Amino acid sequence: MISDKIIAVVIPCYNEESQISGVISSIPAYVDHIFVVDDKSTDGSVALIEQISQSGEGVELLKHEVNQGNGAARISGLKKCLDIGADVVCLLDGDGQMDINALGSLIDPVLNGKDR
Repeated sequence: MISDKIIAVVIPCYNEESQISGVISSIPAYVDHIFVVDDKSTDGSVALIEQISQSGEGVELLKHEVNQGNGAARISGLKKCLDIGADVVCLLDGDGQMDINALGSLIDPVLNGKDR
């Protein structure tokens, strides 16, 4: 938590077994909630995420019963963020191609009440 703001990250996941643990472990400690939305993966992604979520690191797995696509996975995660009253939400892909080091500079304006 930064500045008394709840910070959440949503990670859509579909068959990201080889990348998802690295993505999750790269998320900074100031992020309060990490919601990984599995979109009916057919690999070992779910088992891996369940193992990580049991570590008590603020990771929660949300599962789709049928594959609905990346957009639906993002929406499921965003709804969960609304449910918990998150102040700042960041969408992060599960394949490890996004630069997590940019997170701080992305959320800083929001935390400081700036819209630009």
